[in-house]
Amino acid sequence: MPFLEKDCELVATDLEAALRKRAPAVLVAFQQRGWRLPSSLGRLYVSTQAEKGLGWVPQYSFEEVLAQLDRGSLAVLPTP
Repeated sequence: MPFLEKDCELVATDLEAALRKRAPAVLVAFQQRGWRLPSSLGRLYVSTQAEKGLGWVPQYSFEEVLAQLDRGSLAVLPTP
């Protein structure tokens, strides 16, 4: 998710507003699937330092995770 460190308080207190500001496609995806949005997130990881300092690149984009969920791929689904 494209949150910044300065978004931490908003994510913790009003996740919907934070998503509307930074990632409106997430809201659309939740609505399309009939998923309830959590009211807040208890933890936010900002990967900027890992990306800049270590050259880390996320393995899956948000769009790819949704596509895998839609296909029922085990790569992103939680294990029982």
